[in-house]
Amino acid sequence: MEGLGAYEDAAFAALLCVISLPHVWYVYLWTRPRSWMQSCKKRRVDPSVSMAQWAMAIKALQFGSYAAWVLLSVPGAPLIRMDLLSDPVGWAAAAAFVVGQTLNGAAYRRLGLDGIYYGARFNKSIPWCSKWPYGGPLAVPHPQYVGSVISMLGAIVLTSSPEHYASGHAATVGAWWSTCYLLSGLTEAYL
Repeated sequence: MEGLGAYEDAAFAALLCVISLPHVWYVYLWTRPRSWMQSCKKRRVDPSVSMAQWAMAIKALQFGSYAAWVLLSVPGAPLIRMDLLSDPVGWAAAAAFVVGQTLNGAAYRRLGLDGIYYGARFNKSIPWCSKWPYGGPLAVPHPQYVGSVISMLGAIVLTSSPEHYASGHAATVGAWWSTCYLLSGLTEAYL
C-alpha cells in the first residue's frame, strides 16, 4: 500500500491489538469471575448486564477501528465493495454474513443476556439448552463464536480492497480474528 509506510504498519498492528481486546477480557472474566463480581457489587450493578454493556462498547471500538483502517489504509476505497454484489464471491460473502448472524442471533435467543454474558460463571442459574443451535441434528458447537467468525469472514471479503488482498492484510485480519474466537472458545471449554 503506497505512501503510508510506517504509519500503515503501526495502524495495522494497532488494529490487530484492538481485535484482541474483547477476547483478552473474556479470558480474564472467565478465569477470574469473582474479581468481576466484586467490582460489580461495589458499583451495585449486575455482572452480566455490566459485561454486556462493556462488551458492546469494546465491540464498537473494535468495529470502528476496523472500518477506519479499511478506509484509511487505501485512500479512496469504499467501506463496502458494492461491485462484489454482482459477483458470486460477493454473494457468498453476503450469505456467510447472514448465516453467521443467524447463528449468533439464535444463540442470544436461546441463552438470553445472562447465558451469553457468563451468568453461570457469576453464580446465576442458567438452564441447559438442548434446542438448536445448541442441540439437534444441526447443532453447532459454540454457535455464537462460530456465527461471529462466519459473519466476520464474510464482512472482510465485502470490505477488503484488492490492495488489502495483495498485501496479505485481509487474510491476516481474518486469520487473527478467527484465532481470537477459537482461543475464547477453547478457554470456555477447557478452563
